[in-house]
Amino acid sequence: MPAVTVLIAAYQAELFVGRAVASALTQTLRDIEVLVVDDGSRDRTADVARAAAGGDPRLSVIRLERNRGVSAARNAGLRAARGRWVAPLDADDTFAGQRLEQLAGEADRLGADLLADDVVAVRGRVPTLGGFAAPLRGRRPNAAQFVALDIFGSDAMSIGYMKPLMRRSFLEQRGLEYPEDIYAGEDFHLYVRCLLHGAQLRFVGEGYYRANVRDESLSRSDPERVYAAFARSIAALRAEAEGLGDRAAVRALDRRSADLAAYRAYSRFSDAMHAGRVIEALRTLRGLASRAYTWRRLGMAARRRLVRGTASA
Repeated sequence: MPAVTVLIAAYQAELFVGRAVASALTQTLRDIEVLVVDDGSRDRTADVARAAAGGDPRLSVIRLERNRGVSAARNAGLRAARGRWVAPLDADDTFAGQRLEQLAGEADRLGADLLADDVVAVRGRVPTLGGFAAPLRGRRPNAAQFVALDIFGSDAMSIGYMKPLMRRSFLEQRGLEYPEDIYAGEDFHLYVRCLLHGAQLRFVGEGYYRANVRDESLSRSDPERVYAAFARSIAALRAEAEGLGDRAAVRALDRRSADLAAYRAYSRFSDAMHAGRVIEALRTLRGLASRAYTWRRLGMAARRRLVRGTASA
């Protein structure tokens, strides 16, 4: 049994999956397996992944006959995984060389079920540390606290972007997998379910995960579909929390639902303003005037403009 299974779900990823595979196979922790699940790609994703491994027997490629979505691909990988720990890695992201060695040792020491490091967001060639992990070092957030930490539209990187090391036996014993009917936020959904079922989530402050931030994000390409997915996720999690008797999580998810509605309305206001549809924007703003979320977002936008103005002065 390897110490860690690196799980890479890949679709139409021939341009970057090789870097992800290489970053996994060059880890200082050698006792690993790397599973690439090719989610019905029509390009050379599988061939590029194998070429990047250069014959390393620790790589396996699973090919799905049709594109089923990232959650289904990850679940296929989870069912094939043999490692004590599972480390998800997006096909366009990479690990720092010592990541798995550092996290596996710390996870064992802390008795964690999920252990998260920080995420370094790379936009173009500029890396920025997310900053969510260090303040949580030593804390063990429950489901309600975790939900409250993830804020829609925050300037800072959301905690929902974390890619923790996950104890495979914990997931299997509780039948926990990624939600295949959720179009966006599937990682966050799984983490909340883990916490509802008693997972010990711990953090280290260092950022060993490098996330490549691309402009063609799902939220930009189809925002209404993303909002609908988030709403389904919240409803499903609320029902599960209520069934488990976790009233604090139910209240946190109710607040999250209200914040999602405000975020959706604010986004429409912002889009109308940027498009020059001032009357439409003002009509939307009147309906939002009593919502604290709206004024918080306007304040964030004003601070960004002030910082830019000061920097250019």
